[in-house]
Amino acid sequence: MRGKLPSLVVFETEKVHDSQGIKRIQFFRKMGAEFCPIEYYQPALSEYGRAMNLHLMYHPLAKHHLSTREWLRIIKSIYRDVYGIRDYENDEAFHLVLSEYCS
Repeated sequence: MRGKLPSLVVFETEKVHDSQGIKRIQFFRKMGAEFCPIEYYQPALSEYGRAMNLHLMYHPLAKHHLSTREWLRIIKSIYRDVYGIRDYENDEAFHLVLSEYCS
């Protein structure tokens, strides 16, 4: 990957559907976490699964404004390093991320 990614902790969390979810998001926000400005989709976890719409949140470890291009690099890195997807450009979830980004 070209260039160094910014210093931050990135994590996925479910969309809020109940009081537990609201409390979880409030806790993350209280600890300084912020929402990724790009709509995020977790890749399918099995051959028969589907992409899941989640929140991508982050906690910056240094003051740095992230561009959309940097967010796309981070998402590509998650797909490659966490989910083992090397061909992310042909992945359903990545296409959903790009369609949200381009709309």
